[in-house]
Amino acid sequence: MSLRQHLAQLAACLQEPQKVARFQRLCGVEAPPSRSAERREDEKAEAPLAGDPRRRGRQSGATEGPQPPGSDRNQCSAKPDGSGAPNGVRNGLAAELGPASSRRAGSLRRNSLTGEEGELARVSNWPLYYLFCFGTELGNELFYIMFFPFWIWNLDALVGRRLVIIWVLVMYLGQCTKDIIRWPRPSSPPVVKLEVFYNSEYSMPSTHAMSGTAIPISMVLLTYGRWQYPPVYGLILIPCWCSLVCLSRIYMGMHSILSFTTIGCYVDMEKIEEQFSNLHIIKRSSEPKEPTYLLDIDTSKTVEAEKGSLVAVLCSNGSIRIYDKETLNILREFNGYPGLLNGVKFANSCDNVYSASTEGTVKCWDARLASEKPVQLFKGYTSNVFISFDISCNDHVICAGTEKMDDDALLVFWDARVNSQVSSTTRDPLGAYSETHSDDITQVRFHPSNPNMVVSGSTDGLVNVFDINVDNEEDALVTTCNSVSSVSYIGWCGKDYKQIYCMTHDEGFSWWDLNHLDTDEPITRLNIQDVREIINVKEGNLDYLIGGLYHEKMDKLFVIGGTNTGRIHLMNCTTSGLTHVTTLQGGHAATVRSFYWNTQDDSLLTGGEDAQLLLWKPGAVEKMFTKKDSMKIASSVHQRVRIHSNDSYRRKKKP
Repeated sequence: MSLRQHLAQLAACLQEPQKVARFQRLCGVEAPPSRSAERREDEKAEAPLAGDPRRRGRQSGATEGPQPPGSDRNQCSAKPDGSGAPNGVRNGLAAELGPASSRRAGSLRRNSLTGEEGELARVSNWPLYYLFCFGTELGNELFYIMFFPFWIWNLDALVGRRLVIIWVLVMYLGQCTKDIIRWPRPSSPPVVKLEVFYNSEYSMPSTHAMSGTAIPISMVLLTYGRWQYPPVYGLILIPCWCSLVCLSRIYMGMHSILSFTTIGCYVDMEKIEEQFSNLHIIKRSSEPKEPTYLLDIDTSKTVEAEKGSLVAVLCSNGSIRIYDKETLNILREFNGYPGLLNGVKFANSCDNVYSASTEGTVKCWDARLASEKPVQLFKGYTSNVFISFDISCNDHVICAGTEKMDDDALLVFWDARVNSQVSSTTRDPLGAYSETHSDDITQVRFHPSNPNMVVSGSTDGLVNVFDINVDNEEDALVTTCNSVSSVSYIGWCGKDYKQIYCMTHDEGFSWWDLNHLDTDEPITRLNIQDVREIINVKEGNLDYLIGGLYHEKMDKLFVIGGTNTGRIHLMNCTTSGLTHVTTLQGGHAATVRSFYWNTQDDSLLTGGEDAQLLLWKPGAVEKMFTKKDSMKIASSVHQRVRIHSNDSYRRKKKP
């Protein structure tokens, strides 16, 4: 692992609000029982965890009688009444507490802009509390208003004036840097906000830490040789003053550990933005006979010596086009008639390409052959309409999600292994899960390295994680997370892919950590109801989300969105929120619907409503292309595809 990758992992680790919360608990600060109980109640109601599953029975009015395999299972519960806030943290905001019996831990100032007050908290170590209150005052303006006049009038006017100049420069640089980097404060919960006076400001860097470091160092340098005292006194004063101020800001819940370092700036500004901003278009697909929207993209995982990599693209006319990745020329086309196709995926060990059909089958073609006849056909149960699917990383199991039919939405499974002793090309299901979703299953995604783990998302707002190695559906359910809205995209991320994330049709974003299933730590890392309301895009605006991208080399999660005019925005995702990295423009002229990131050569494929397939590569010489005009398609597009508004999203203006 390179130095940059180590720095990226270290930066992500130091920025986590959970570490601030652990430091607070170590120092004797805990959230009051009212908030802890409320959080546990919400988490139990919205997203039951493994080891403490909350199940729900069949909905009233559900028909009895013969059911597909797995229909005798119980279904997992979302919040019973559908009300309440999403299961997640709130970025940079102190939790709103009702009446509580615990006394306020201190009398720190309220926020002068919002009127917000520090949180009630249970403090078990009062000496540390008063020590850190004193430490945080060493960086406040009130302290320096008294400190500088005292120094000038009673000690040394020359040194005092120089200290004032240094302090002003440090504060100016610190505040300017805050407005450039724009990192939010640690989220609460899990952090307890004991002080909120500066909560309206950004977090990085800490001006308390900057002044708490610059002033004692300047005092020693300016007075040594002018005054007579042992130098060891100065060497003791500098680390004591600096460390007390820095630790006090973490103790108060106002800064993450990363705010006191420069690692985060180095990683974000130099490495991430440089790589993505260096992407240029090197190829554009040839003009097809029938222009269509490009809805999904995948590339072959195997590359033969004499052949290049293949690209499969799902089109809105119900067909799959196979392209040569190097030239982007169309090689062949497969038709899903009589049904409409949903999703496209290459096998991991060969050049077979799969797609789910609304006629109740999952079809498999050999991408190397020109024959339009599927080489394998995976049949579902009667009346199944498949709208999502995926194949496991070892190509052994296929899982497909259905529309809701007769109060059931199924996850159907097949054995995808080729058996030379069986001549039939048609496969029947192994079984189905029928009790964990109550509406259309819009997304299915297998774990990238564990073939037994699969996650599903639905319009009921639930995101379910299964271990299909377990015999029955109830025990196979590992956990249920609640996105509170219809799921449009899900994916795996994090080290060893132990985290999941999802996006919703109303442009929401949720991120969960499965490592915390058996701990007291909250499973939710980030929850944003509408990304368009909180993201600050440098160029233009954000109209919609396209999907997510986990960059394994950087150990970073990115969210990809776009505009109705064809711009593509890449956003870095951390537990503190989303930050805009760069914008790709000059390629598409209409809404971008699909993308595929190749980790081998760091290339990007994008497709959109202008019928263009574009290949982006870093460091390549940008070629001049003519942007194709936006196109409209007749009734063939009115199927189960995601339609974005033509109007750009505008933030609500305060009166």
